[in-house]
Amino acid sequence: DQDTMLWLAKRLGIGWVKFQFSWDILEPQPGQFSAELNNYLQFVQRAKQQEFKVLISVAKAPGWARAGTDEAGPPVNPEDLASFITRMMNMVRVDLYGNSYFDAVEIWNEPNLRREWNGSTLGGAQYMALFDAGYRGVRAGEGGQSVTVVTAGLAPTGFSDGVNAIDDREFLRQMYAAGLANPAYQNIAIGVHPYGAANPPDARWCGEADCGEPGYNNHPSWFFLDTLEDYRAIMVQNNDANRQLWATEFGWGTYEGFTTSEGDPALPPEDPPYLNWIDQETQAHYIIQAFEIAQELPYVGPMFLWNLNYSNQPLIDARDPRAAYALLRGGTNPLRPAFLLIEQAPKQ
Repeated sequence: DQDTMLWLAKRLGIGWVKFQFSWDILEPQPGQFSAELNNYLQFVQRAKQQEFKVLISVAKAPGWARAGTDEAGPPVNPEDLASFITRMMNMVRVDLYGNSYFDAVEIWNEPNLRREWNGSTLGGAQYMALFDAGYRGVRAGEGGQSVTVVTAGLAPTGFSDGVNAIDDREFLRQMYAAGLANPAYQNIAIGVHPYGAANPPDARWCGEADCGEPGYNNHPSWFFLDTLEDYRAIMVQNNDANRQLWATEFGWGTYEGFTTSEGDPALPPEDPPYLNWIDQETQAHYIIQAFEIAQELPYVGPMFLWNLNYSNQPLIDARDPRAAYALLRGGTNPLRPAFLLIEQAPKQ
């Protein structure tokens, strides 16, 4: 429940929380908000009352706004997204000081993947048309002038065929070619998803197509530090060095420590295989080390660890890969080592 989640977040000593706003759930019919939106907005307000900063990530257009209904995808008309964001912000209103309850809004999620962008051409220019509308939608909303607008975190893919995926570095270059560095975009940040597969956060790609066993090490996409440094280089090349990178998702996953509903050790999913390559202690130390590395990089802003609790028993039994990244597990001892280590870590 909401109180428990916020209590756990307080225990961790974190400053930011992220909410995933699925547009298709919140506006199932044009101009008609679902009851779920009120629940989301109340949760955001409670988080702000407990002095968290809030990032919301808006994605997944409803069927009425899309060209098709397969997987997830953007609206045919980007202005539909702008309208949704503005109306939503006008509903949540502002606090006593005139500030929005949203500190930041991320426009979409991983648009370099077909499964998040189905029904439209995959490409950075196409995404920038949506970002531009979302940016204007935020600014038109109540309190929206002070909200940071974040570009969608891109998925590390390790390959690029232009149909199922575009390499995140190439996609970011396409975004810059389509106007991302435009100075008209004020108070924005560049989203990034610097996942590390099973590689340590301070490791770098060997530079070869074959870097030896166990795998998922033959491309810079699978390295936390490479991703941050490569994105920064692209920003500098496009005269955009004054903006920050925000890691709107990152983390390391393991199924160690999970049990099935029958009490047996839970099997990890077959794909990706690296969810079986590290243990819980390694997961915990990689996460802390990643925070330490990023704190030394002035171009890195807030970081959002994925995830708190995508680890309920049905997901574990289903061998859902999202559960591997969670800080919680079922049973009488629900706190994984990563939770405990983050809780104990000194905070600024």
